[in-house]
Amino acid sequence: MIYASWNIRGVQADGRETTIVDTFNKHKPNIIGFQETKKETISNSYLKILVSSRFFEWRSLPANGSVGGILMGVDLDMFDIISWDIKVFSISVIVRHKALNTDLRFINVYGSSYEDQKYFFISELHSLFVDYSGHTIIGGDFNLVRFQEDKSNGLIYHRWSDKFNAWIDIWGLLEVKLSCRNFTWGNNQDNLIMYTFDKFFCNPELV
Repeated sequence: MIYASWNIRGVQADGRETTIVDTFNKHKPNIIGFQETKKETISNSYLKILVSSRFFEWRSLPANGSVGGILMGVDLDMFDIISWDIKVFSISVIVRHKALNTDLRFINVYGSSYEDQKYFFISELHSLFVDYSGHTIIGGDFNLVRFQEDKSNGLIYHRWSDKFNAWIDIWGLLEVKLSCRNFTWGNNQDNLIMYTFDKFFCNPELV
C-alpha cells in the first residue's frame, strides 16, 4: 500500500501531466493526495489519464479561484469505499482493505497560509478526531512547522507551533519522518528561507 502526497502548485500547469503520469507509473500509489490544485473543477478524462488504466474513485475540494484546492483518489482494486468527508481544509476517506478486511482512514490536508485562517485550520484538525478513533493516516501540506529545525533560519511563530504540537499530543499521533529531504518548501526569494510544511502522521499502532 502506497500513499502519495503532492503539493502540486497547479495540477494542470504546464508540464505537470507528464511528470505525474511518469511518477505514478513508477510507484503505483494506492492513495493519492494533491494539495494546491488551483482548479475549481477537474475533468474525469484528465483524472483517467493520471492513473492510466487503473480504477480510481476521486473527490475534490475546489480552489477559490486559483488559490488552494485539494484532490484525493483511492485505488478501487485494493479498497472498498465506506465514506467520504469533505471539509474546509481537508478530504477524508474511510476504506476497507479488501485483502486484509481492515478499515483505514486517510486524510489529505492543505492548511491555510493566511494568519487569520490558521486557528480555523487547527480547529478542523481537532474535529477530525472527535468522533472517530479508528486507524488513521493524515498527511499533506499543513503550512505549519513543529520545531525550529523545520525552518532554515530557525525563526518560528511559537503560537502556532505550540497549537500544532498540542493537536499531535492530544490525539496521540506519531509523525512519519520524511527520509528524502530536510525541507519541503522554499519562498523562492533572494533571501531563501526553507520550511518543512509537508508532513504525515498516524496512530502509533500503524507504525
